[in-house]
Amino acid sequence: SRSKLQDLEENLLLFFTGYSRKAGAVLLDQKQRSEKNDSEMIESLHFTKELGLSIKQALEAGKTKELAALMHRHWVRKKERSGGISNNQINRWCEVGLDQGALAGKLIGAGGGGFL
Repeated sequence: SRSKLQDLEENLLLFFTGYSRKAGAVLLDQKQRSEKNDSEMIESLHFTKELGLSIKQALEAGKTKELAALMHRHWVRKKERSGGISNNQINRWCEVGLDQGALAGKLIGAGGGGFL
């Protein structure tokens, strides 16, 4: 609905981190571990797929707080997948946002930089 869309628009912020990266470099470890059937990586990717379906449902239902909680779960899990996903500064920005009342924070895309 229009009001749900407006609620979402009013509660999302997007910031450029100042860090640029090539997604291929960030995703290389994930690709190599997947090709080796690394059980931890495969399980993490399946978790992400299921979480994505839940995020889609929350988004379509206009459940902004549920969407935020799911996005946060995704970000926490994604950072565990590879060391190149985040860095101390990006983690700090997320912490500051959460301390100031944000319900979630995460990078968009492969990680390593771009938009928070």
